[in-house]
Amino acid sequence: AKAISDVLTTNPALIGLDLQQSEISGTGVALISVALGSNPNMNPSPNTTLTYLNIQCCGAFAAGAQHVADMISQNKFLRRLNFSDNNIGDQGATYLARALETNMSLSHFDIAKNKIADLGAVELGAALTKNRRLAKLDLSINEISDDGGTALAKGIAQNLPLTCLDLGSNRFSGLGVWMLTLSTKVKPLANPAVHRRFEIKGLPSDQWTRGQLPGLLSEDELKTVLQ
Repeated sequence: AKAISDVLTTNPALIGLDLQQSEISGTGVALISVALGSNPNMNPSPNTTLTYLNIQCCGAFAAGAQHVADMISQNKFLRRLNFSDNNIGDQGATYLARALETNMSLSHFDIAKNKIADLGAVELGAALTKNRRLAKLDLSINEISDDGGTALAKGIAQNLPLTCLDLGSNRFSGLGVWMLTLSTKVKPLANPAVHRRFEIKGLPSDQWTRGQLPGLLSEDELKTVLQ
């Protein structure tokens, strides 16, 4: 990982790096993050050309997520980041969510299969209300249930740039699915001129959702909840 970090710092032509399943661990992720600008005191001349980074399944855990969060707080050039399958949990998701609030470069972010539950999803939902760049977010194969789903729905309803959210293989009941489905109806489009359609992947059909929720709030009442 140290050699890769050195290459990132010295190679001005590198635009993509795939380190999936490399077992670099949290220490290696920290070195990569420093090379990409996580700590200006340690590296005053970080890489400014890399736009794609894949650090899927590298054994990063929450400690590694904190370094990645520091990096995306500082880096203004990275566009796509795959940080899935790193067992970061709610704590790691919280680090990343707070960094996403101010990041203005990342457009595609994959944090699937990371044991993120409701606490992490609540933080990510709050981040979506402030982020003005992210277009695609993958939260599939996590442990998010209705509380987290409701927080994400509120974030979606107030977010402009997001066009695709993958929530497949989580733990929503009918209520969580209905709140998320409703958010797609009240979410403003980032650019109405091109009529981009927002999509949530991995949810059951709207017909299934309605069958699970007889006698619950109307759509107008739920819209108020999402404000």
